Amino acid sequence: MATKILLVEDNADNLLVLAICLQIEGFIVGQAHDGSEAFQKLEDETFDVVVSDIRMPGLSGFDLVGRILERFAGVRIVLITADPRARRMATDNQAGVSSVLIKPFPIKELVRAIREAVPENDVKSVGRAQPSYTYDQLSLADIAIPVLDHSGL
Repeated sequence: MATKILLVEDNADNLLVLAICLQIEGFIVGQAHDGSEAFQKLEDETFDVVVSDIRMPGLSGFDLVGRILERFAGVRIVLITADPRARRMATDNQAGVSSVLIKPFPIKELVRAIREAVPENDVKSVGRAQPSYTYDQLSLADIAIPVLDHSGL
């Protein structure tokens, strides 16, 4: 079975790049542009992992984590952020967070974090998604997600 991921990122370009890369890796990927949309998708569908940015307008990644832990037991969480201080904040304040990745990060680090968060025998989603290409064929293994300025938030 393929791992089903809900990807939450307010930057449309980052969301697209991450979704494509994760689909190439064989994951089933749902997308949300903010925490509120993500929470609604979690109400409607089953996901194995939520990969969420932390700093987003409206419902932040930290707020989303709190809601996930209250309502959706068993969903694993990987947080991504451009703020290096967030790693400590997440580990100090957010039980249930499997990993925190600091942007920019290689896609292969995100893939590793997702696979570590959900052992193969814990995958709840149905269906099978197989990668149609490899990173070697597409040269995507070292794509890094850029740091974007969220100072206006």
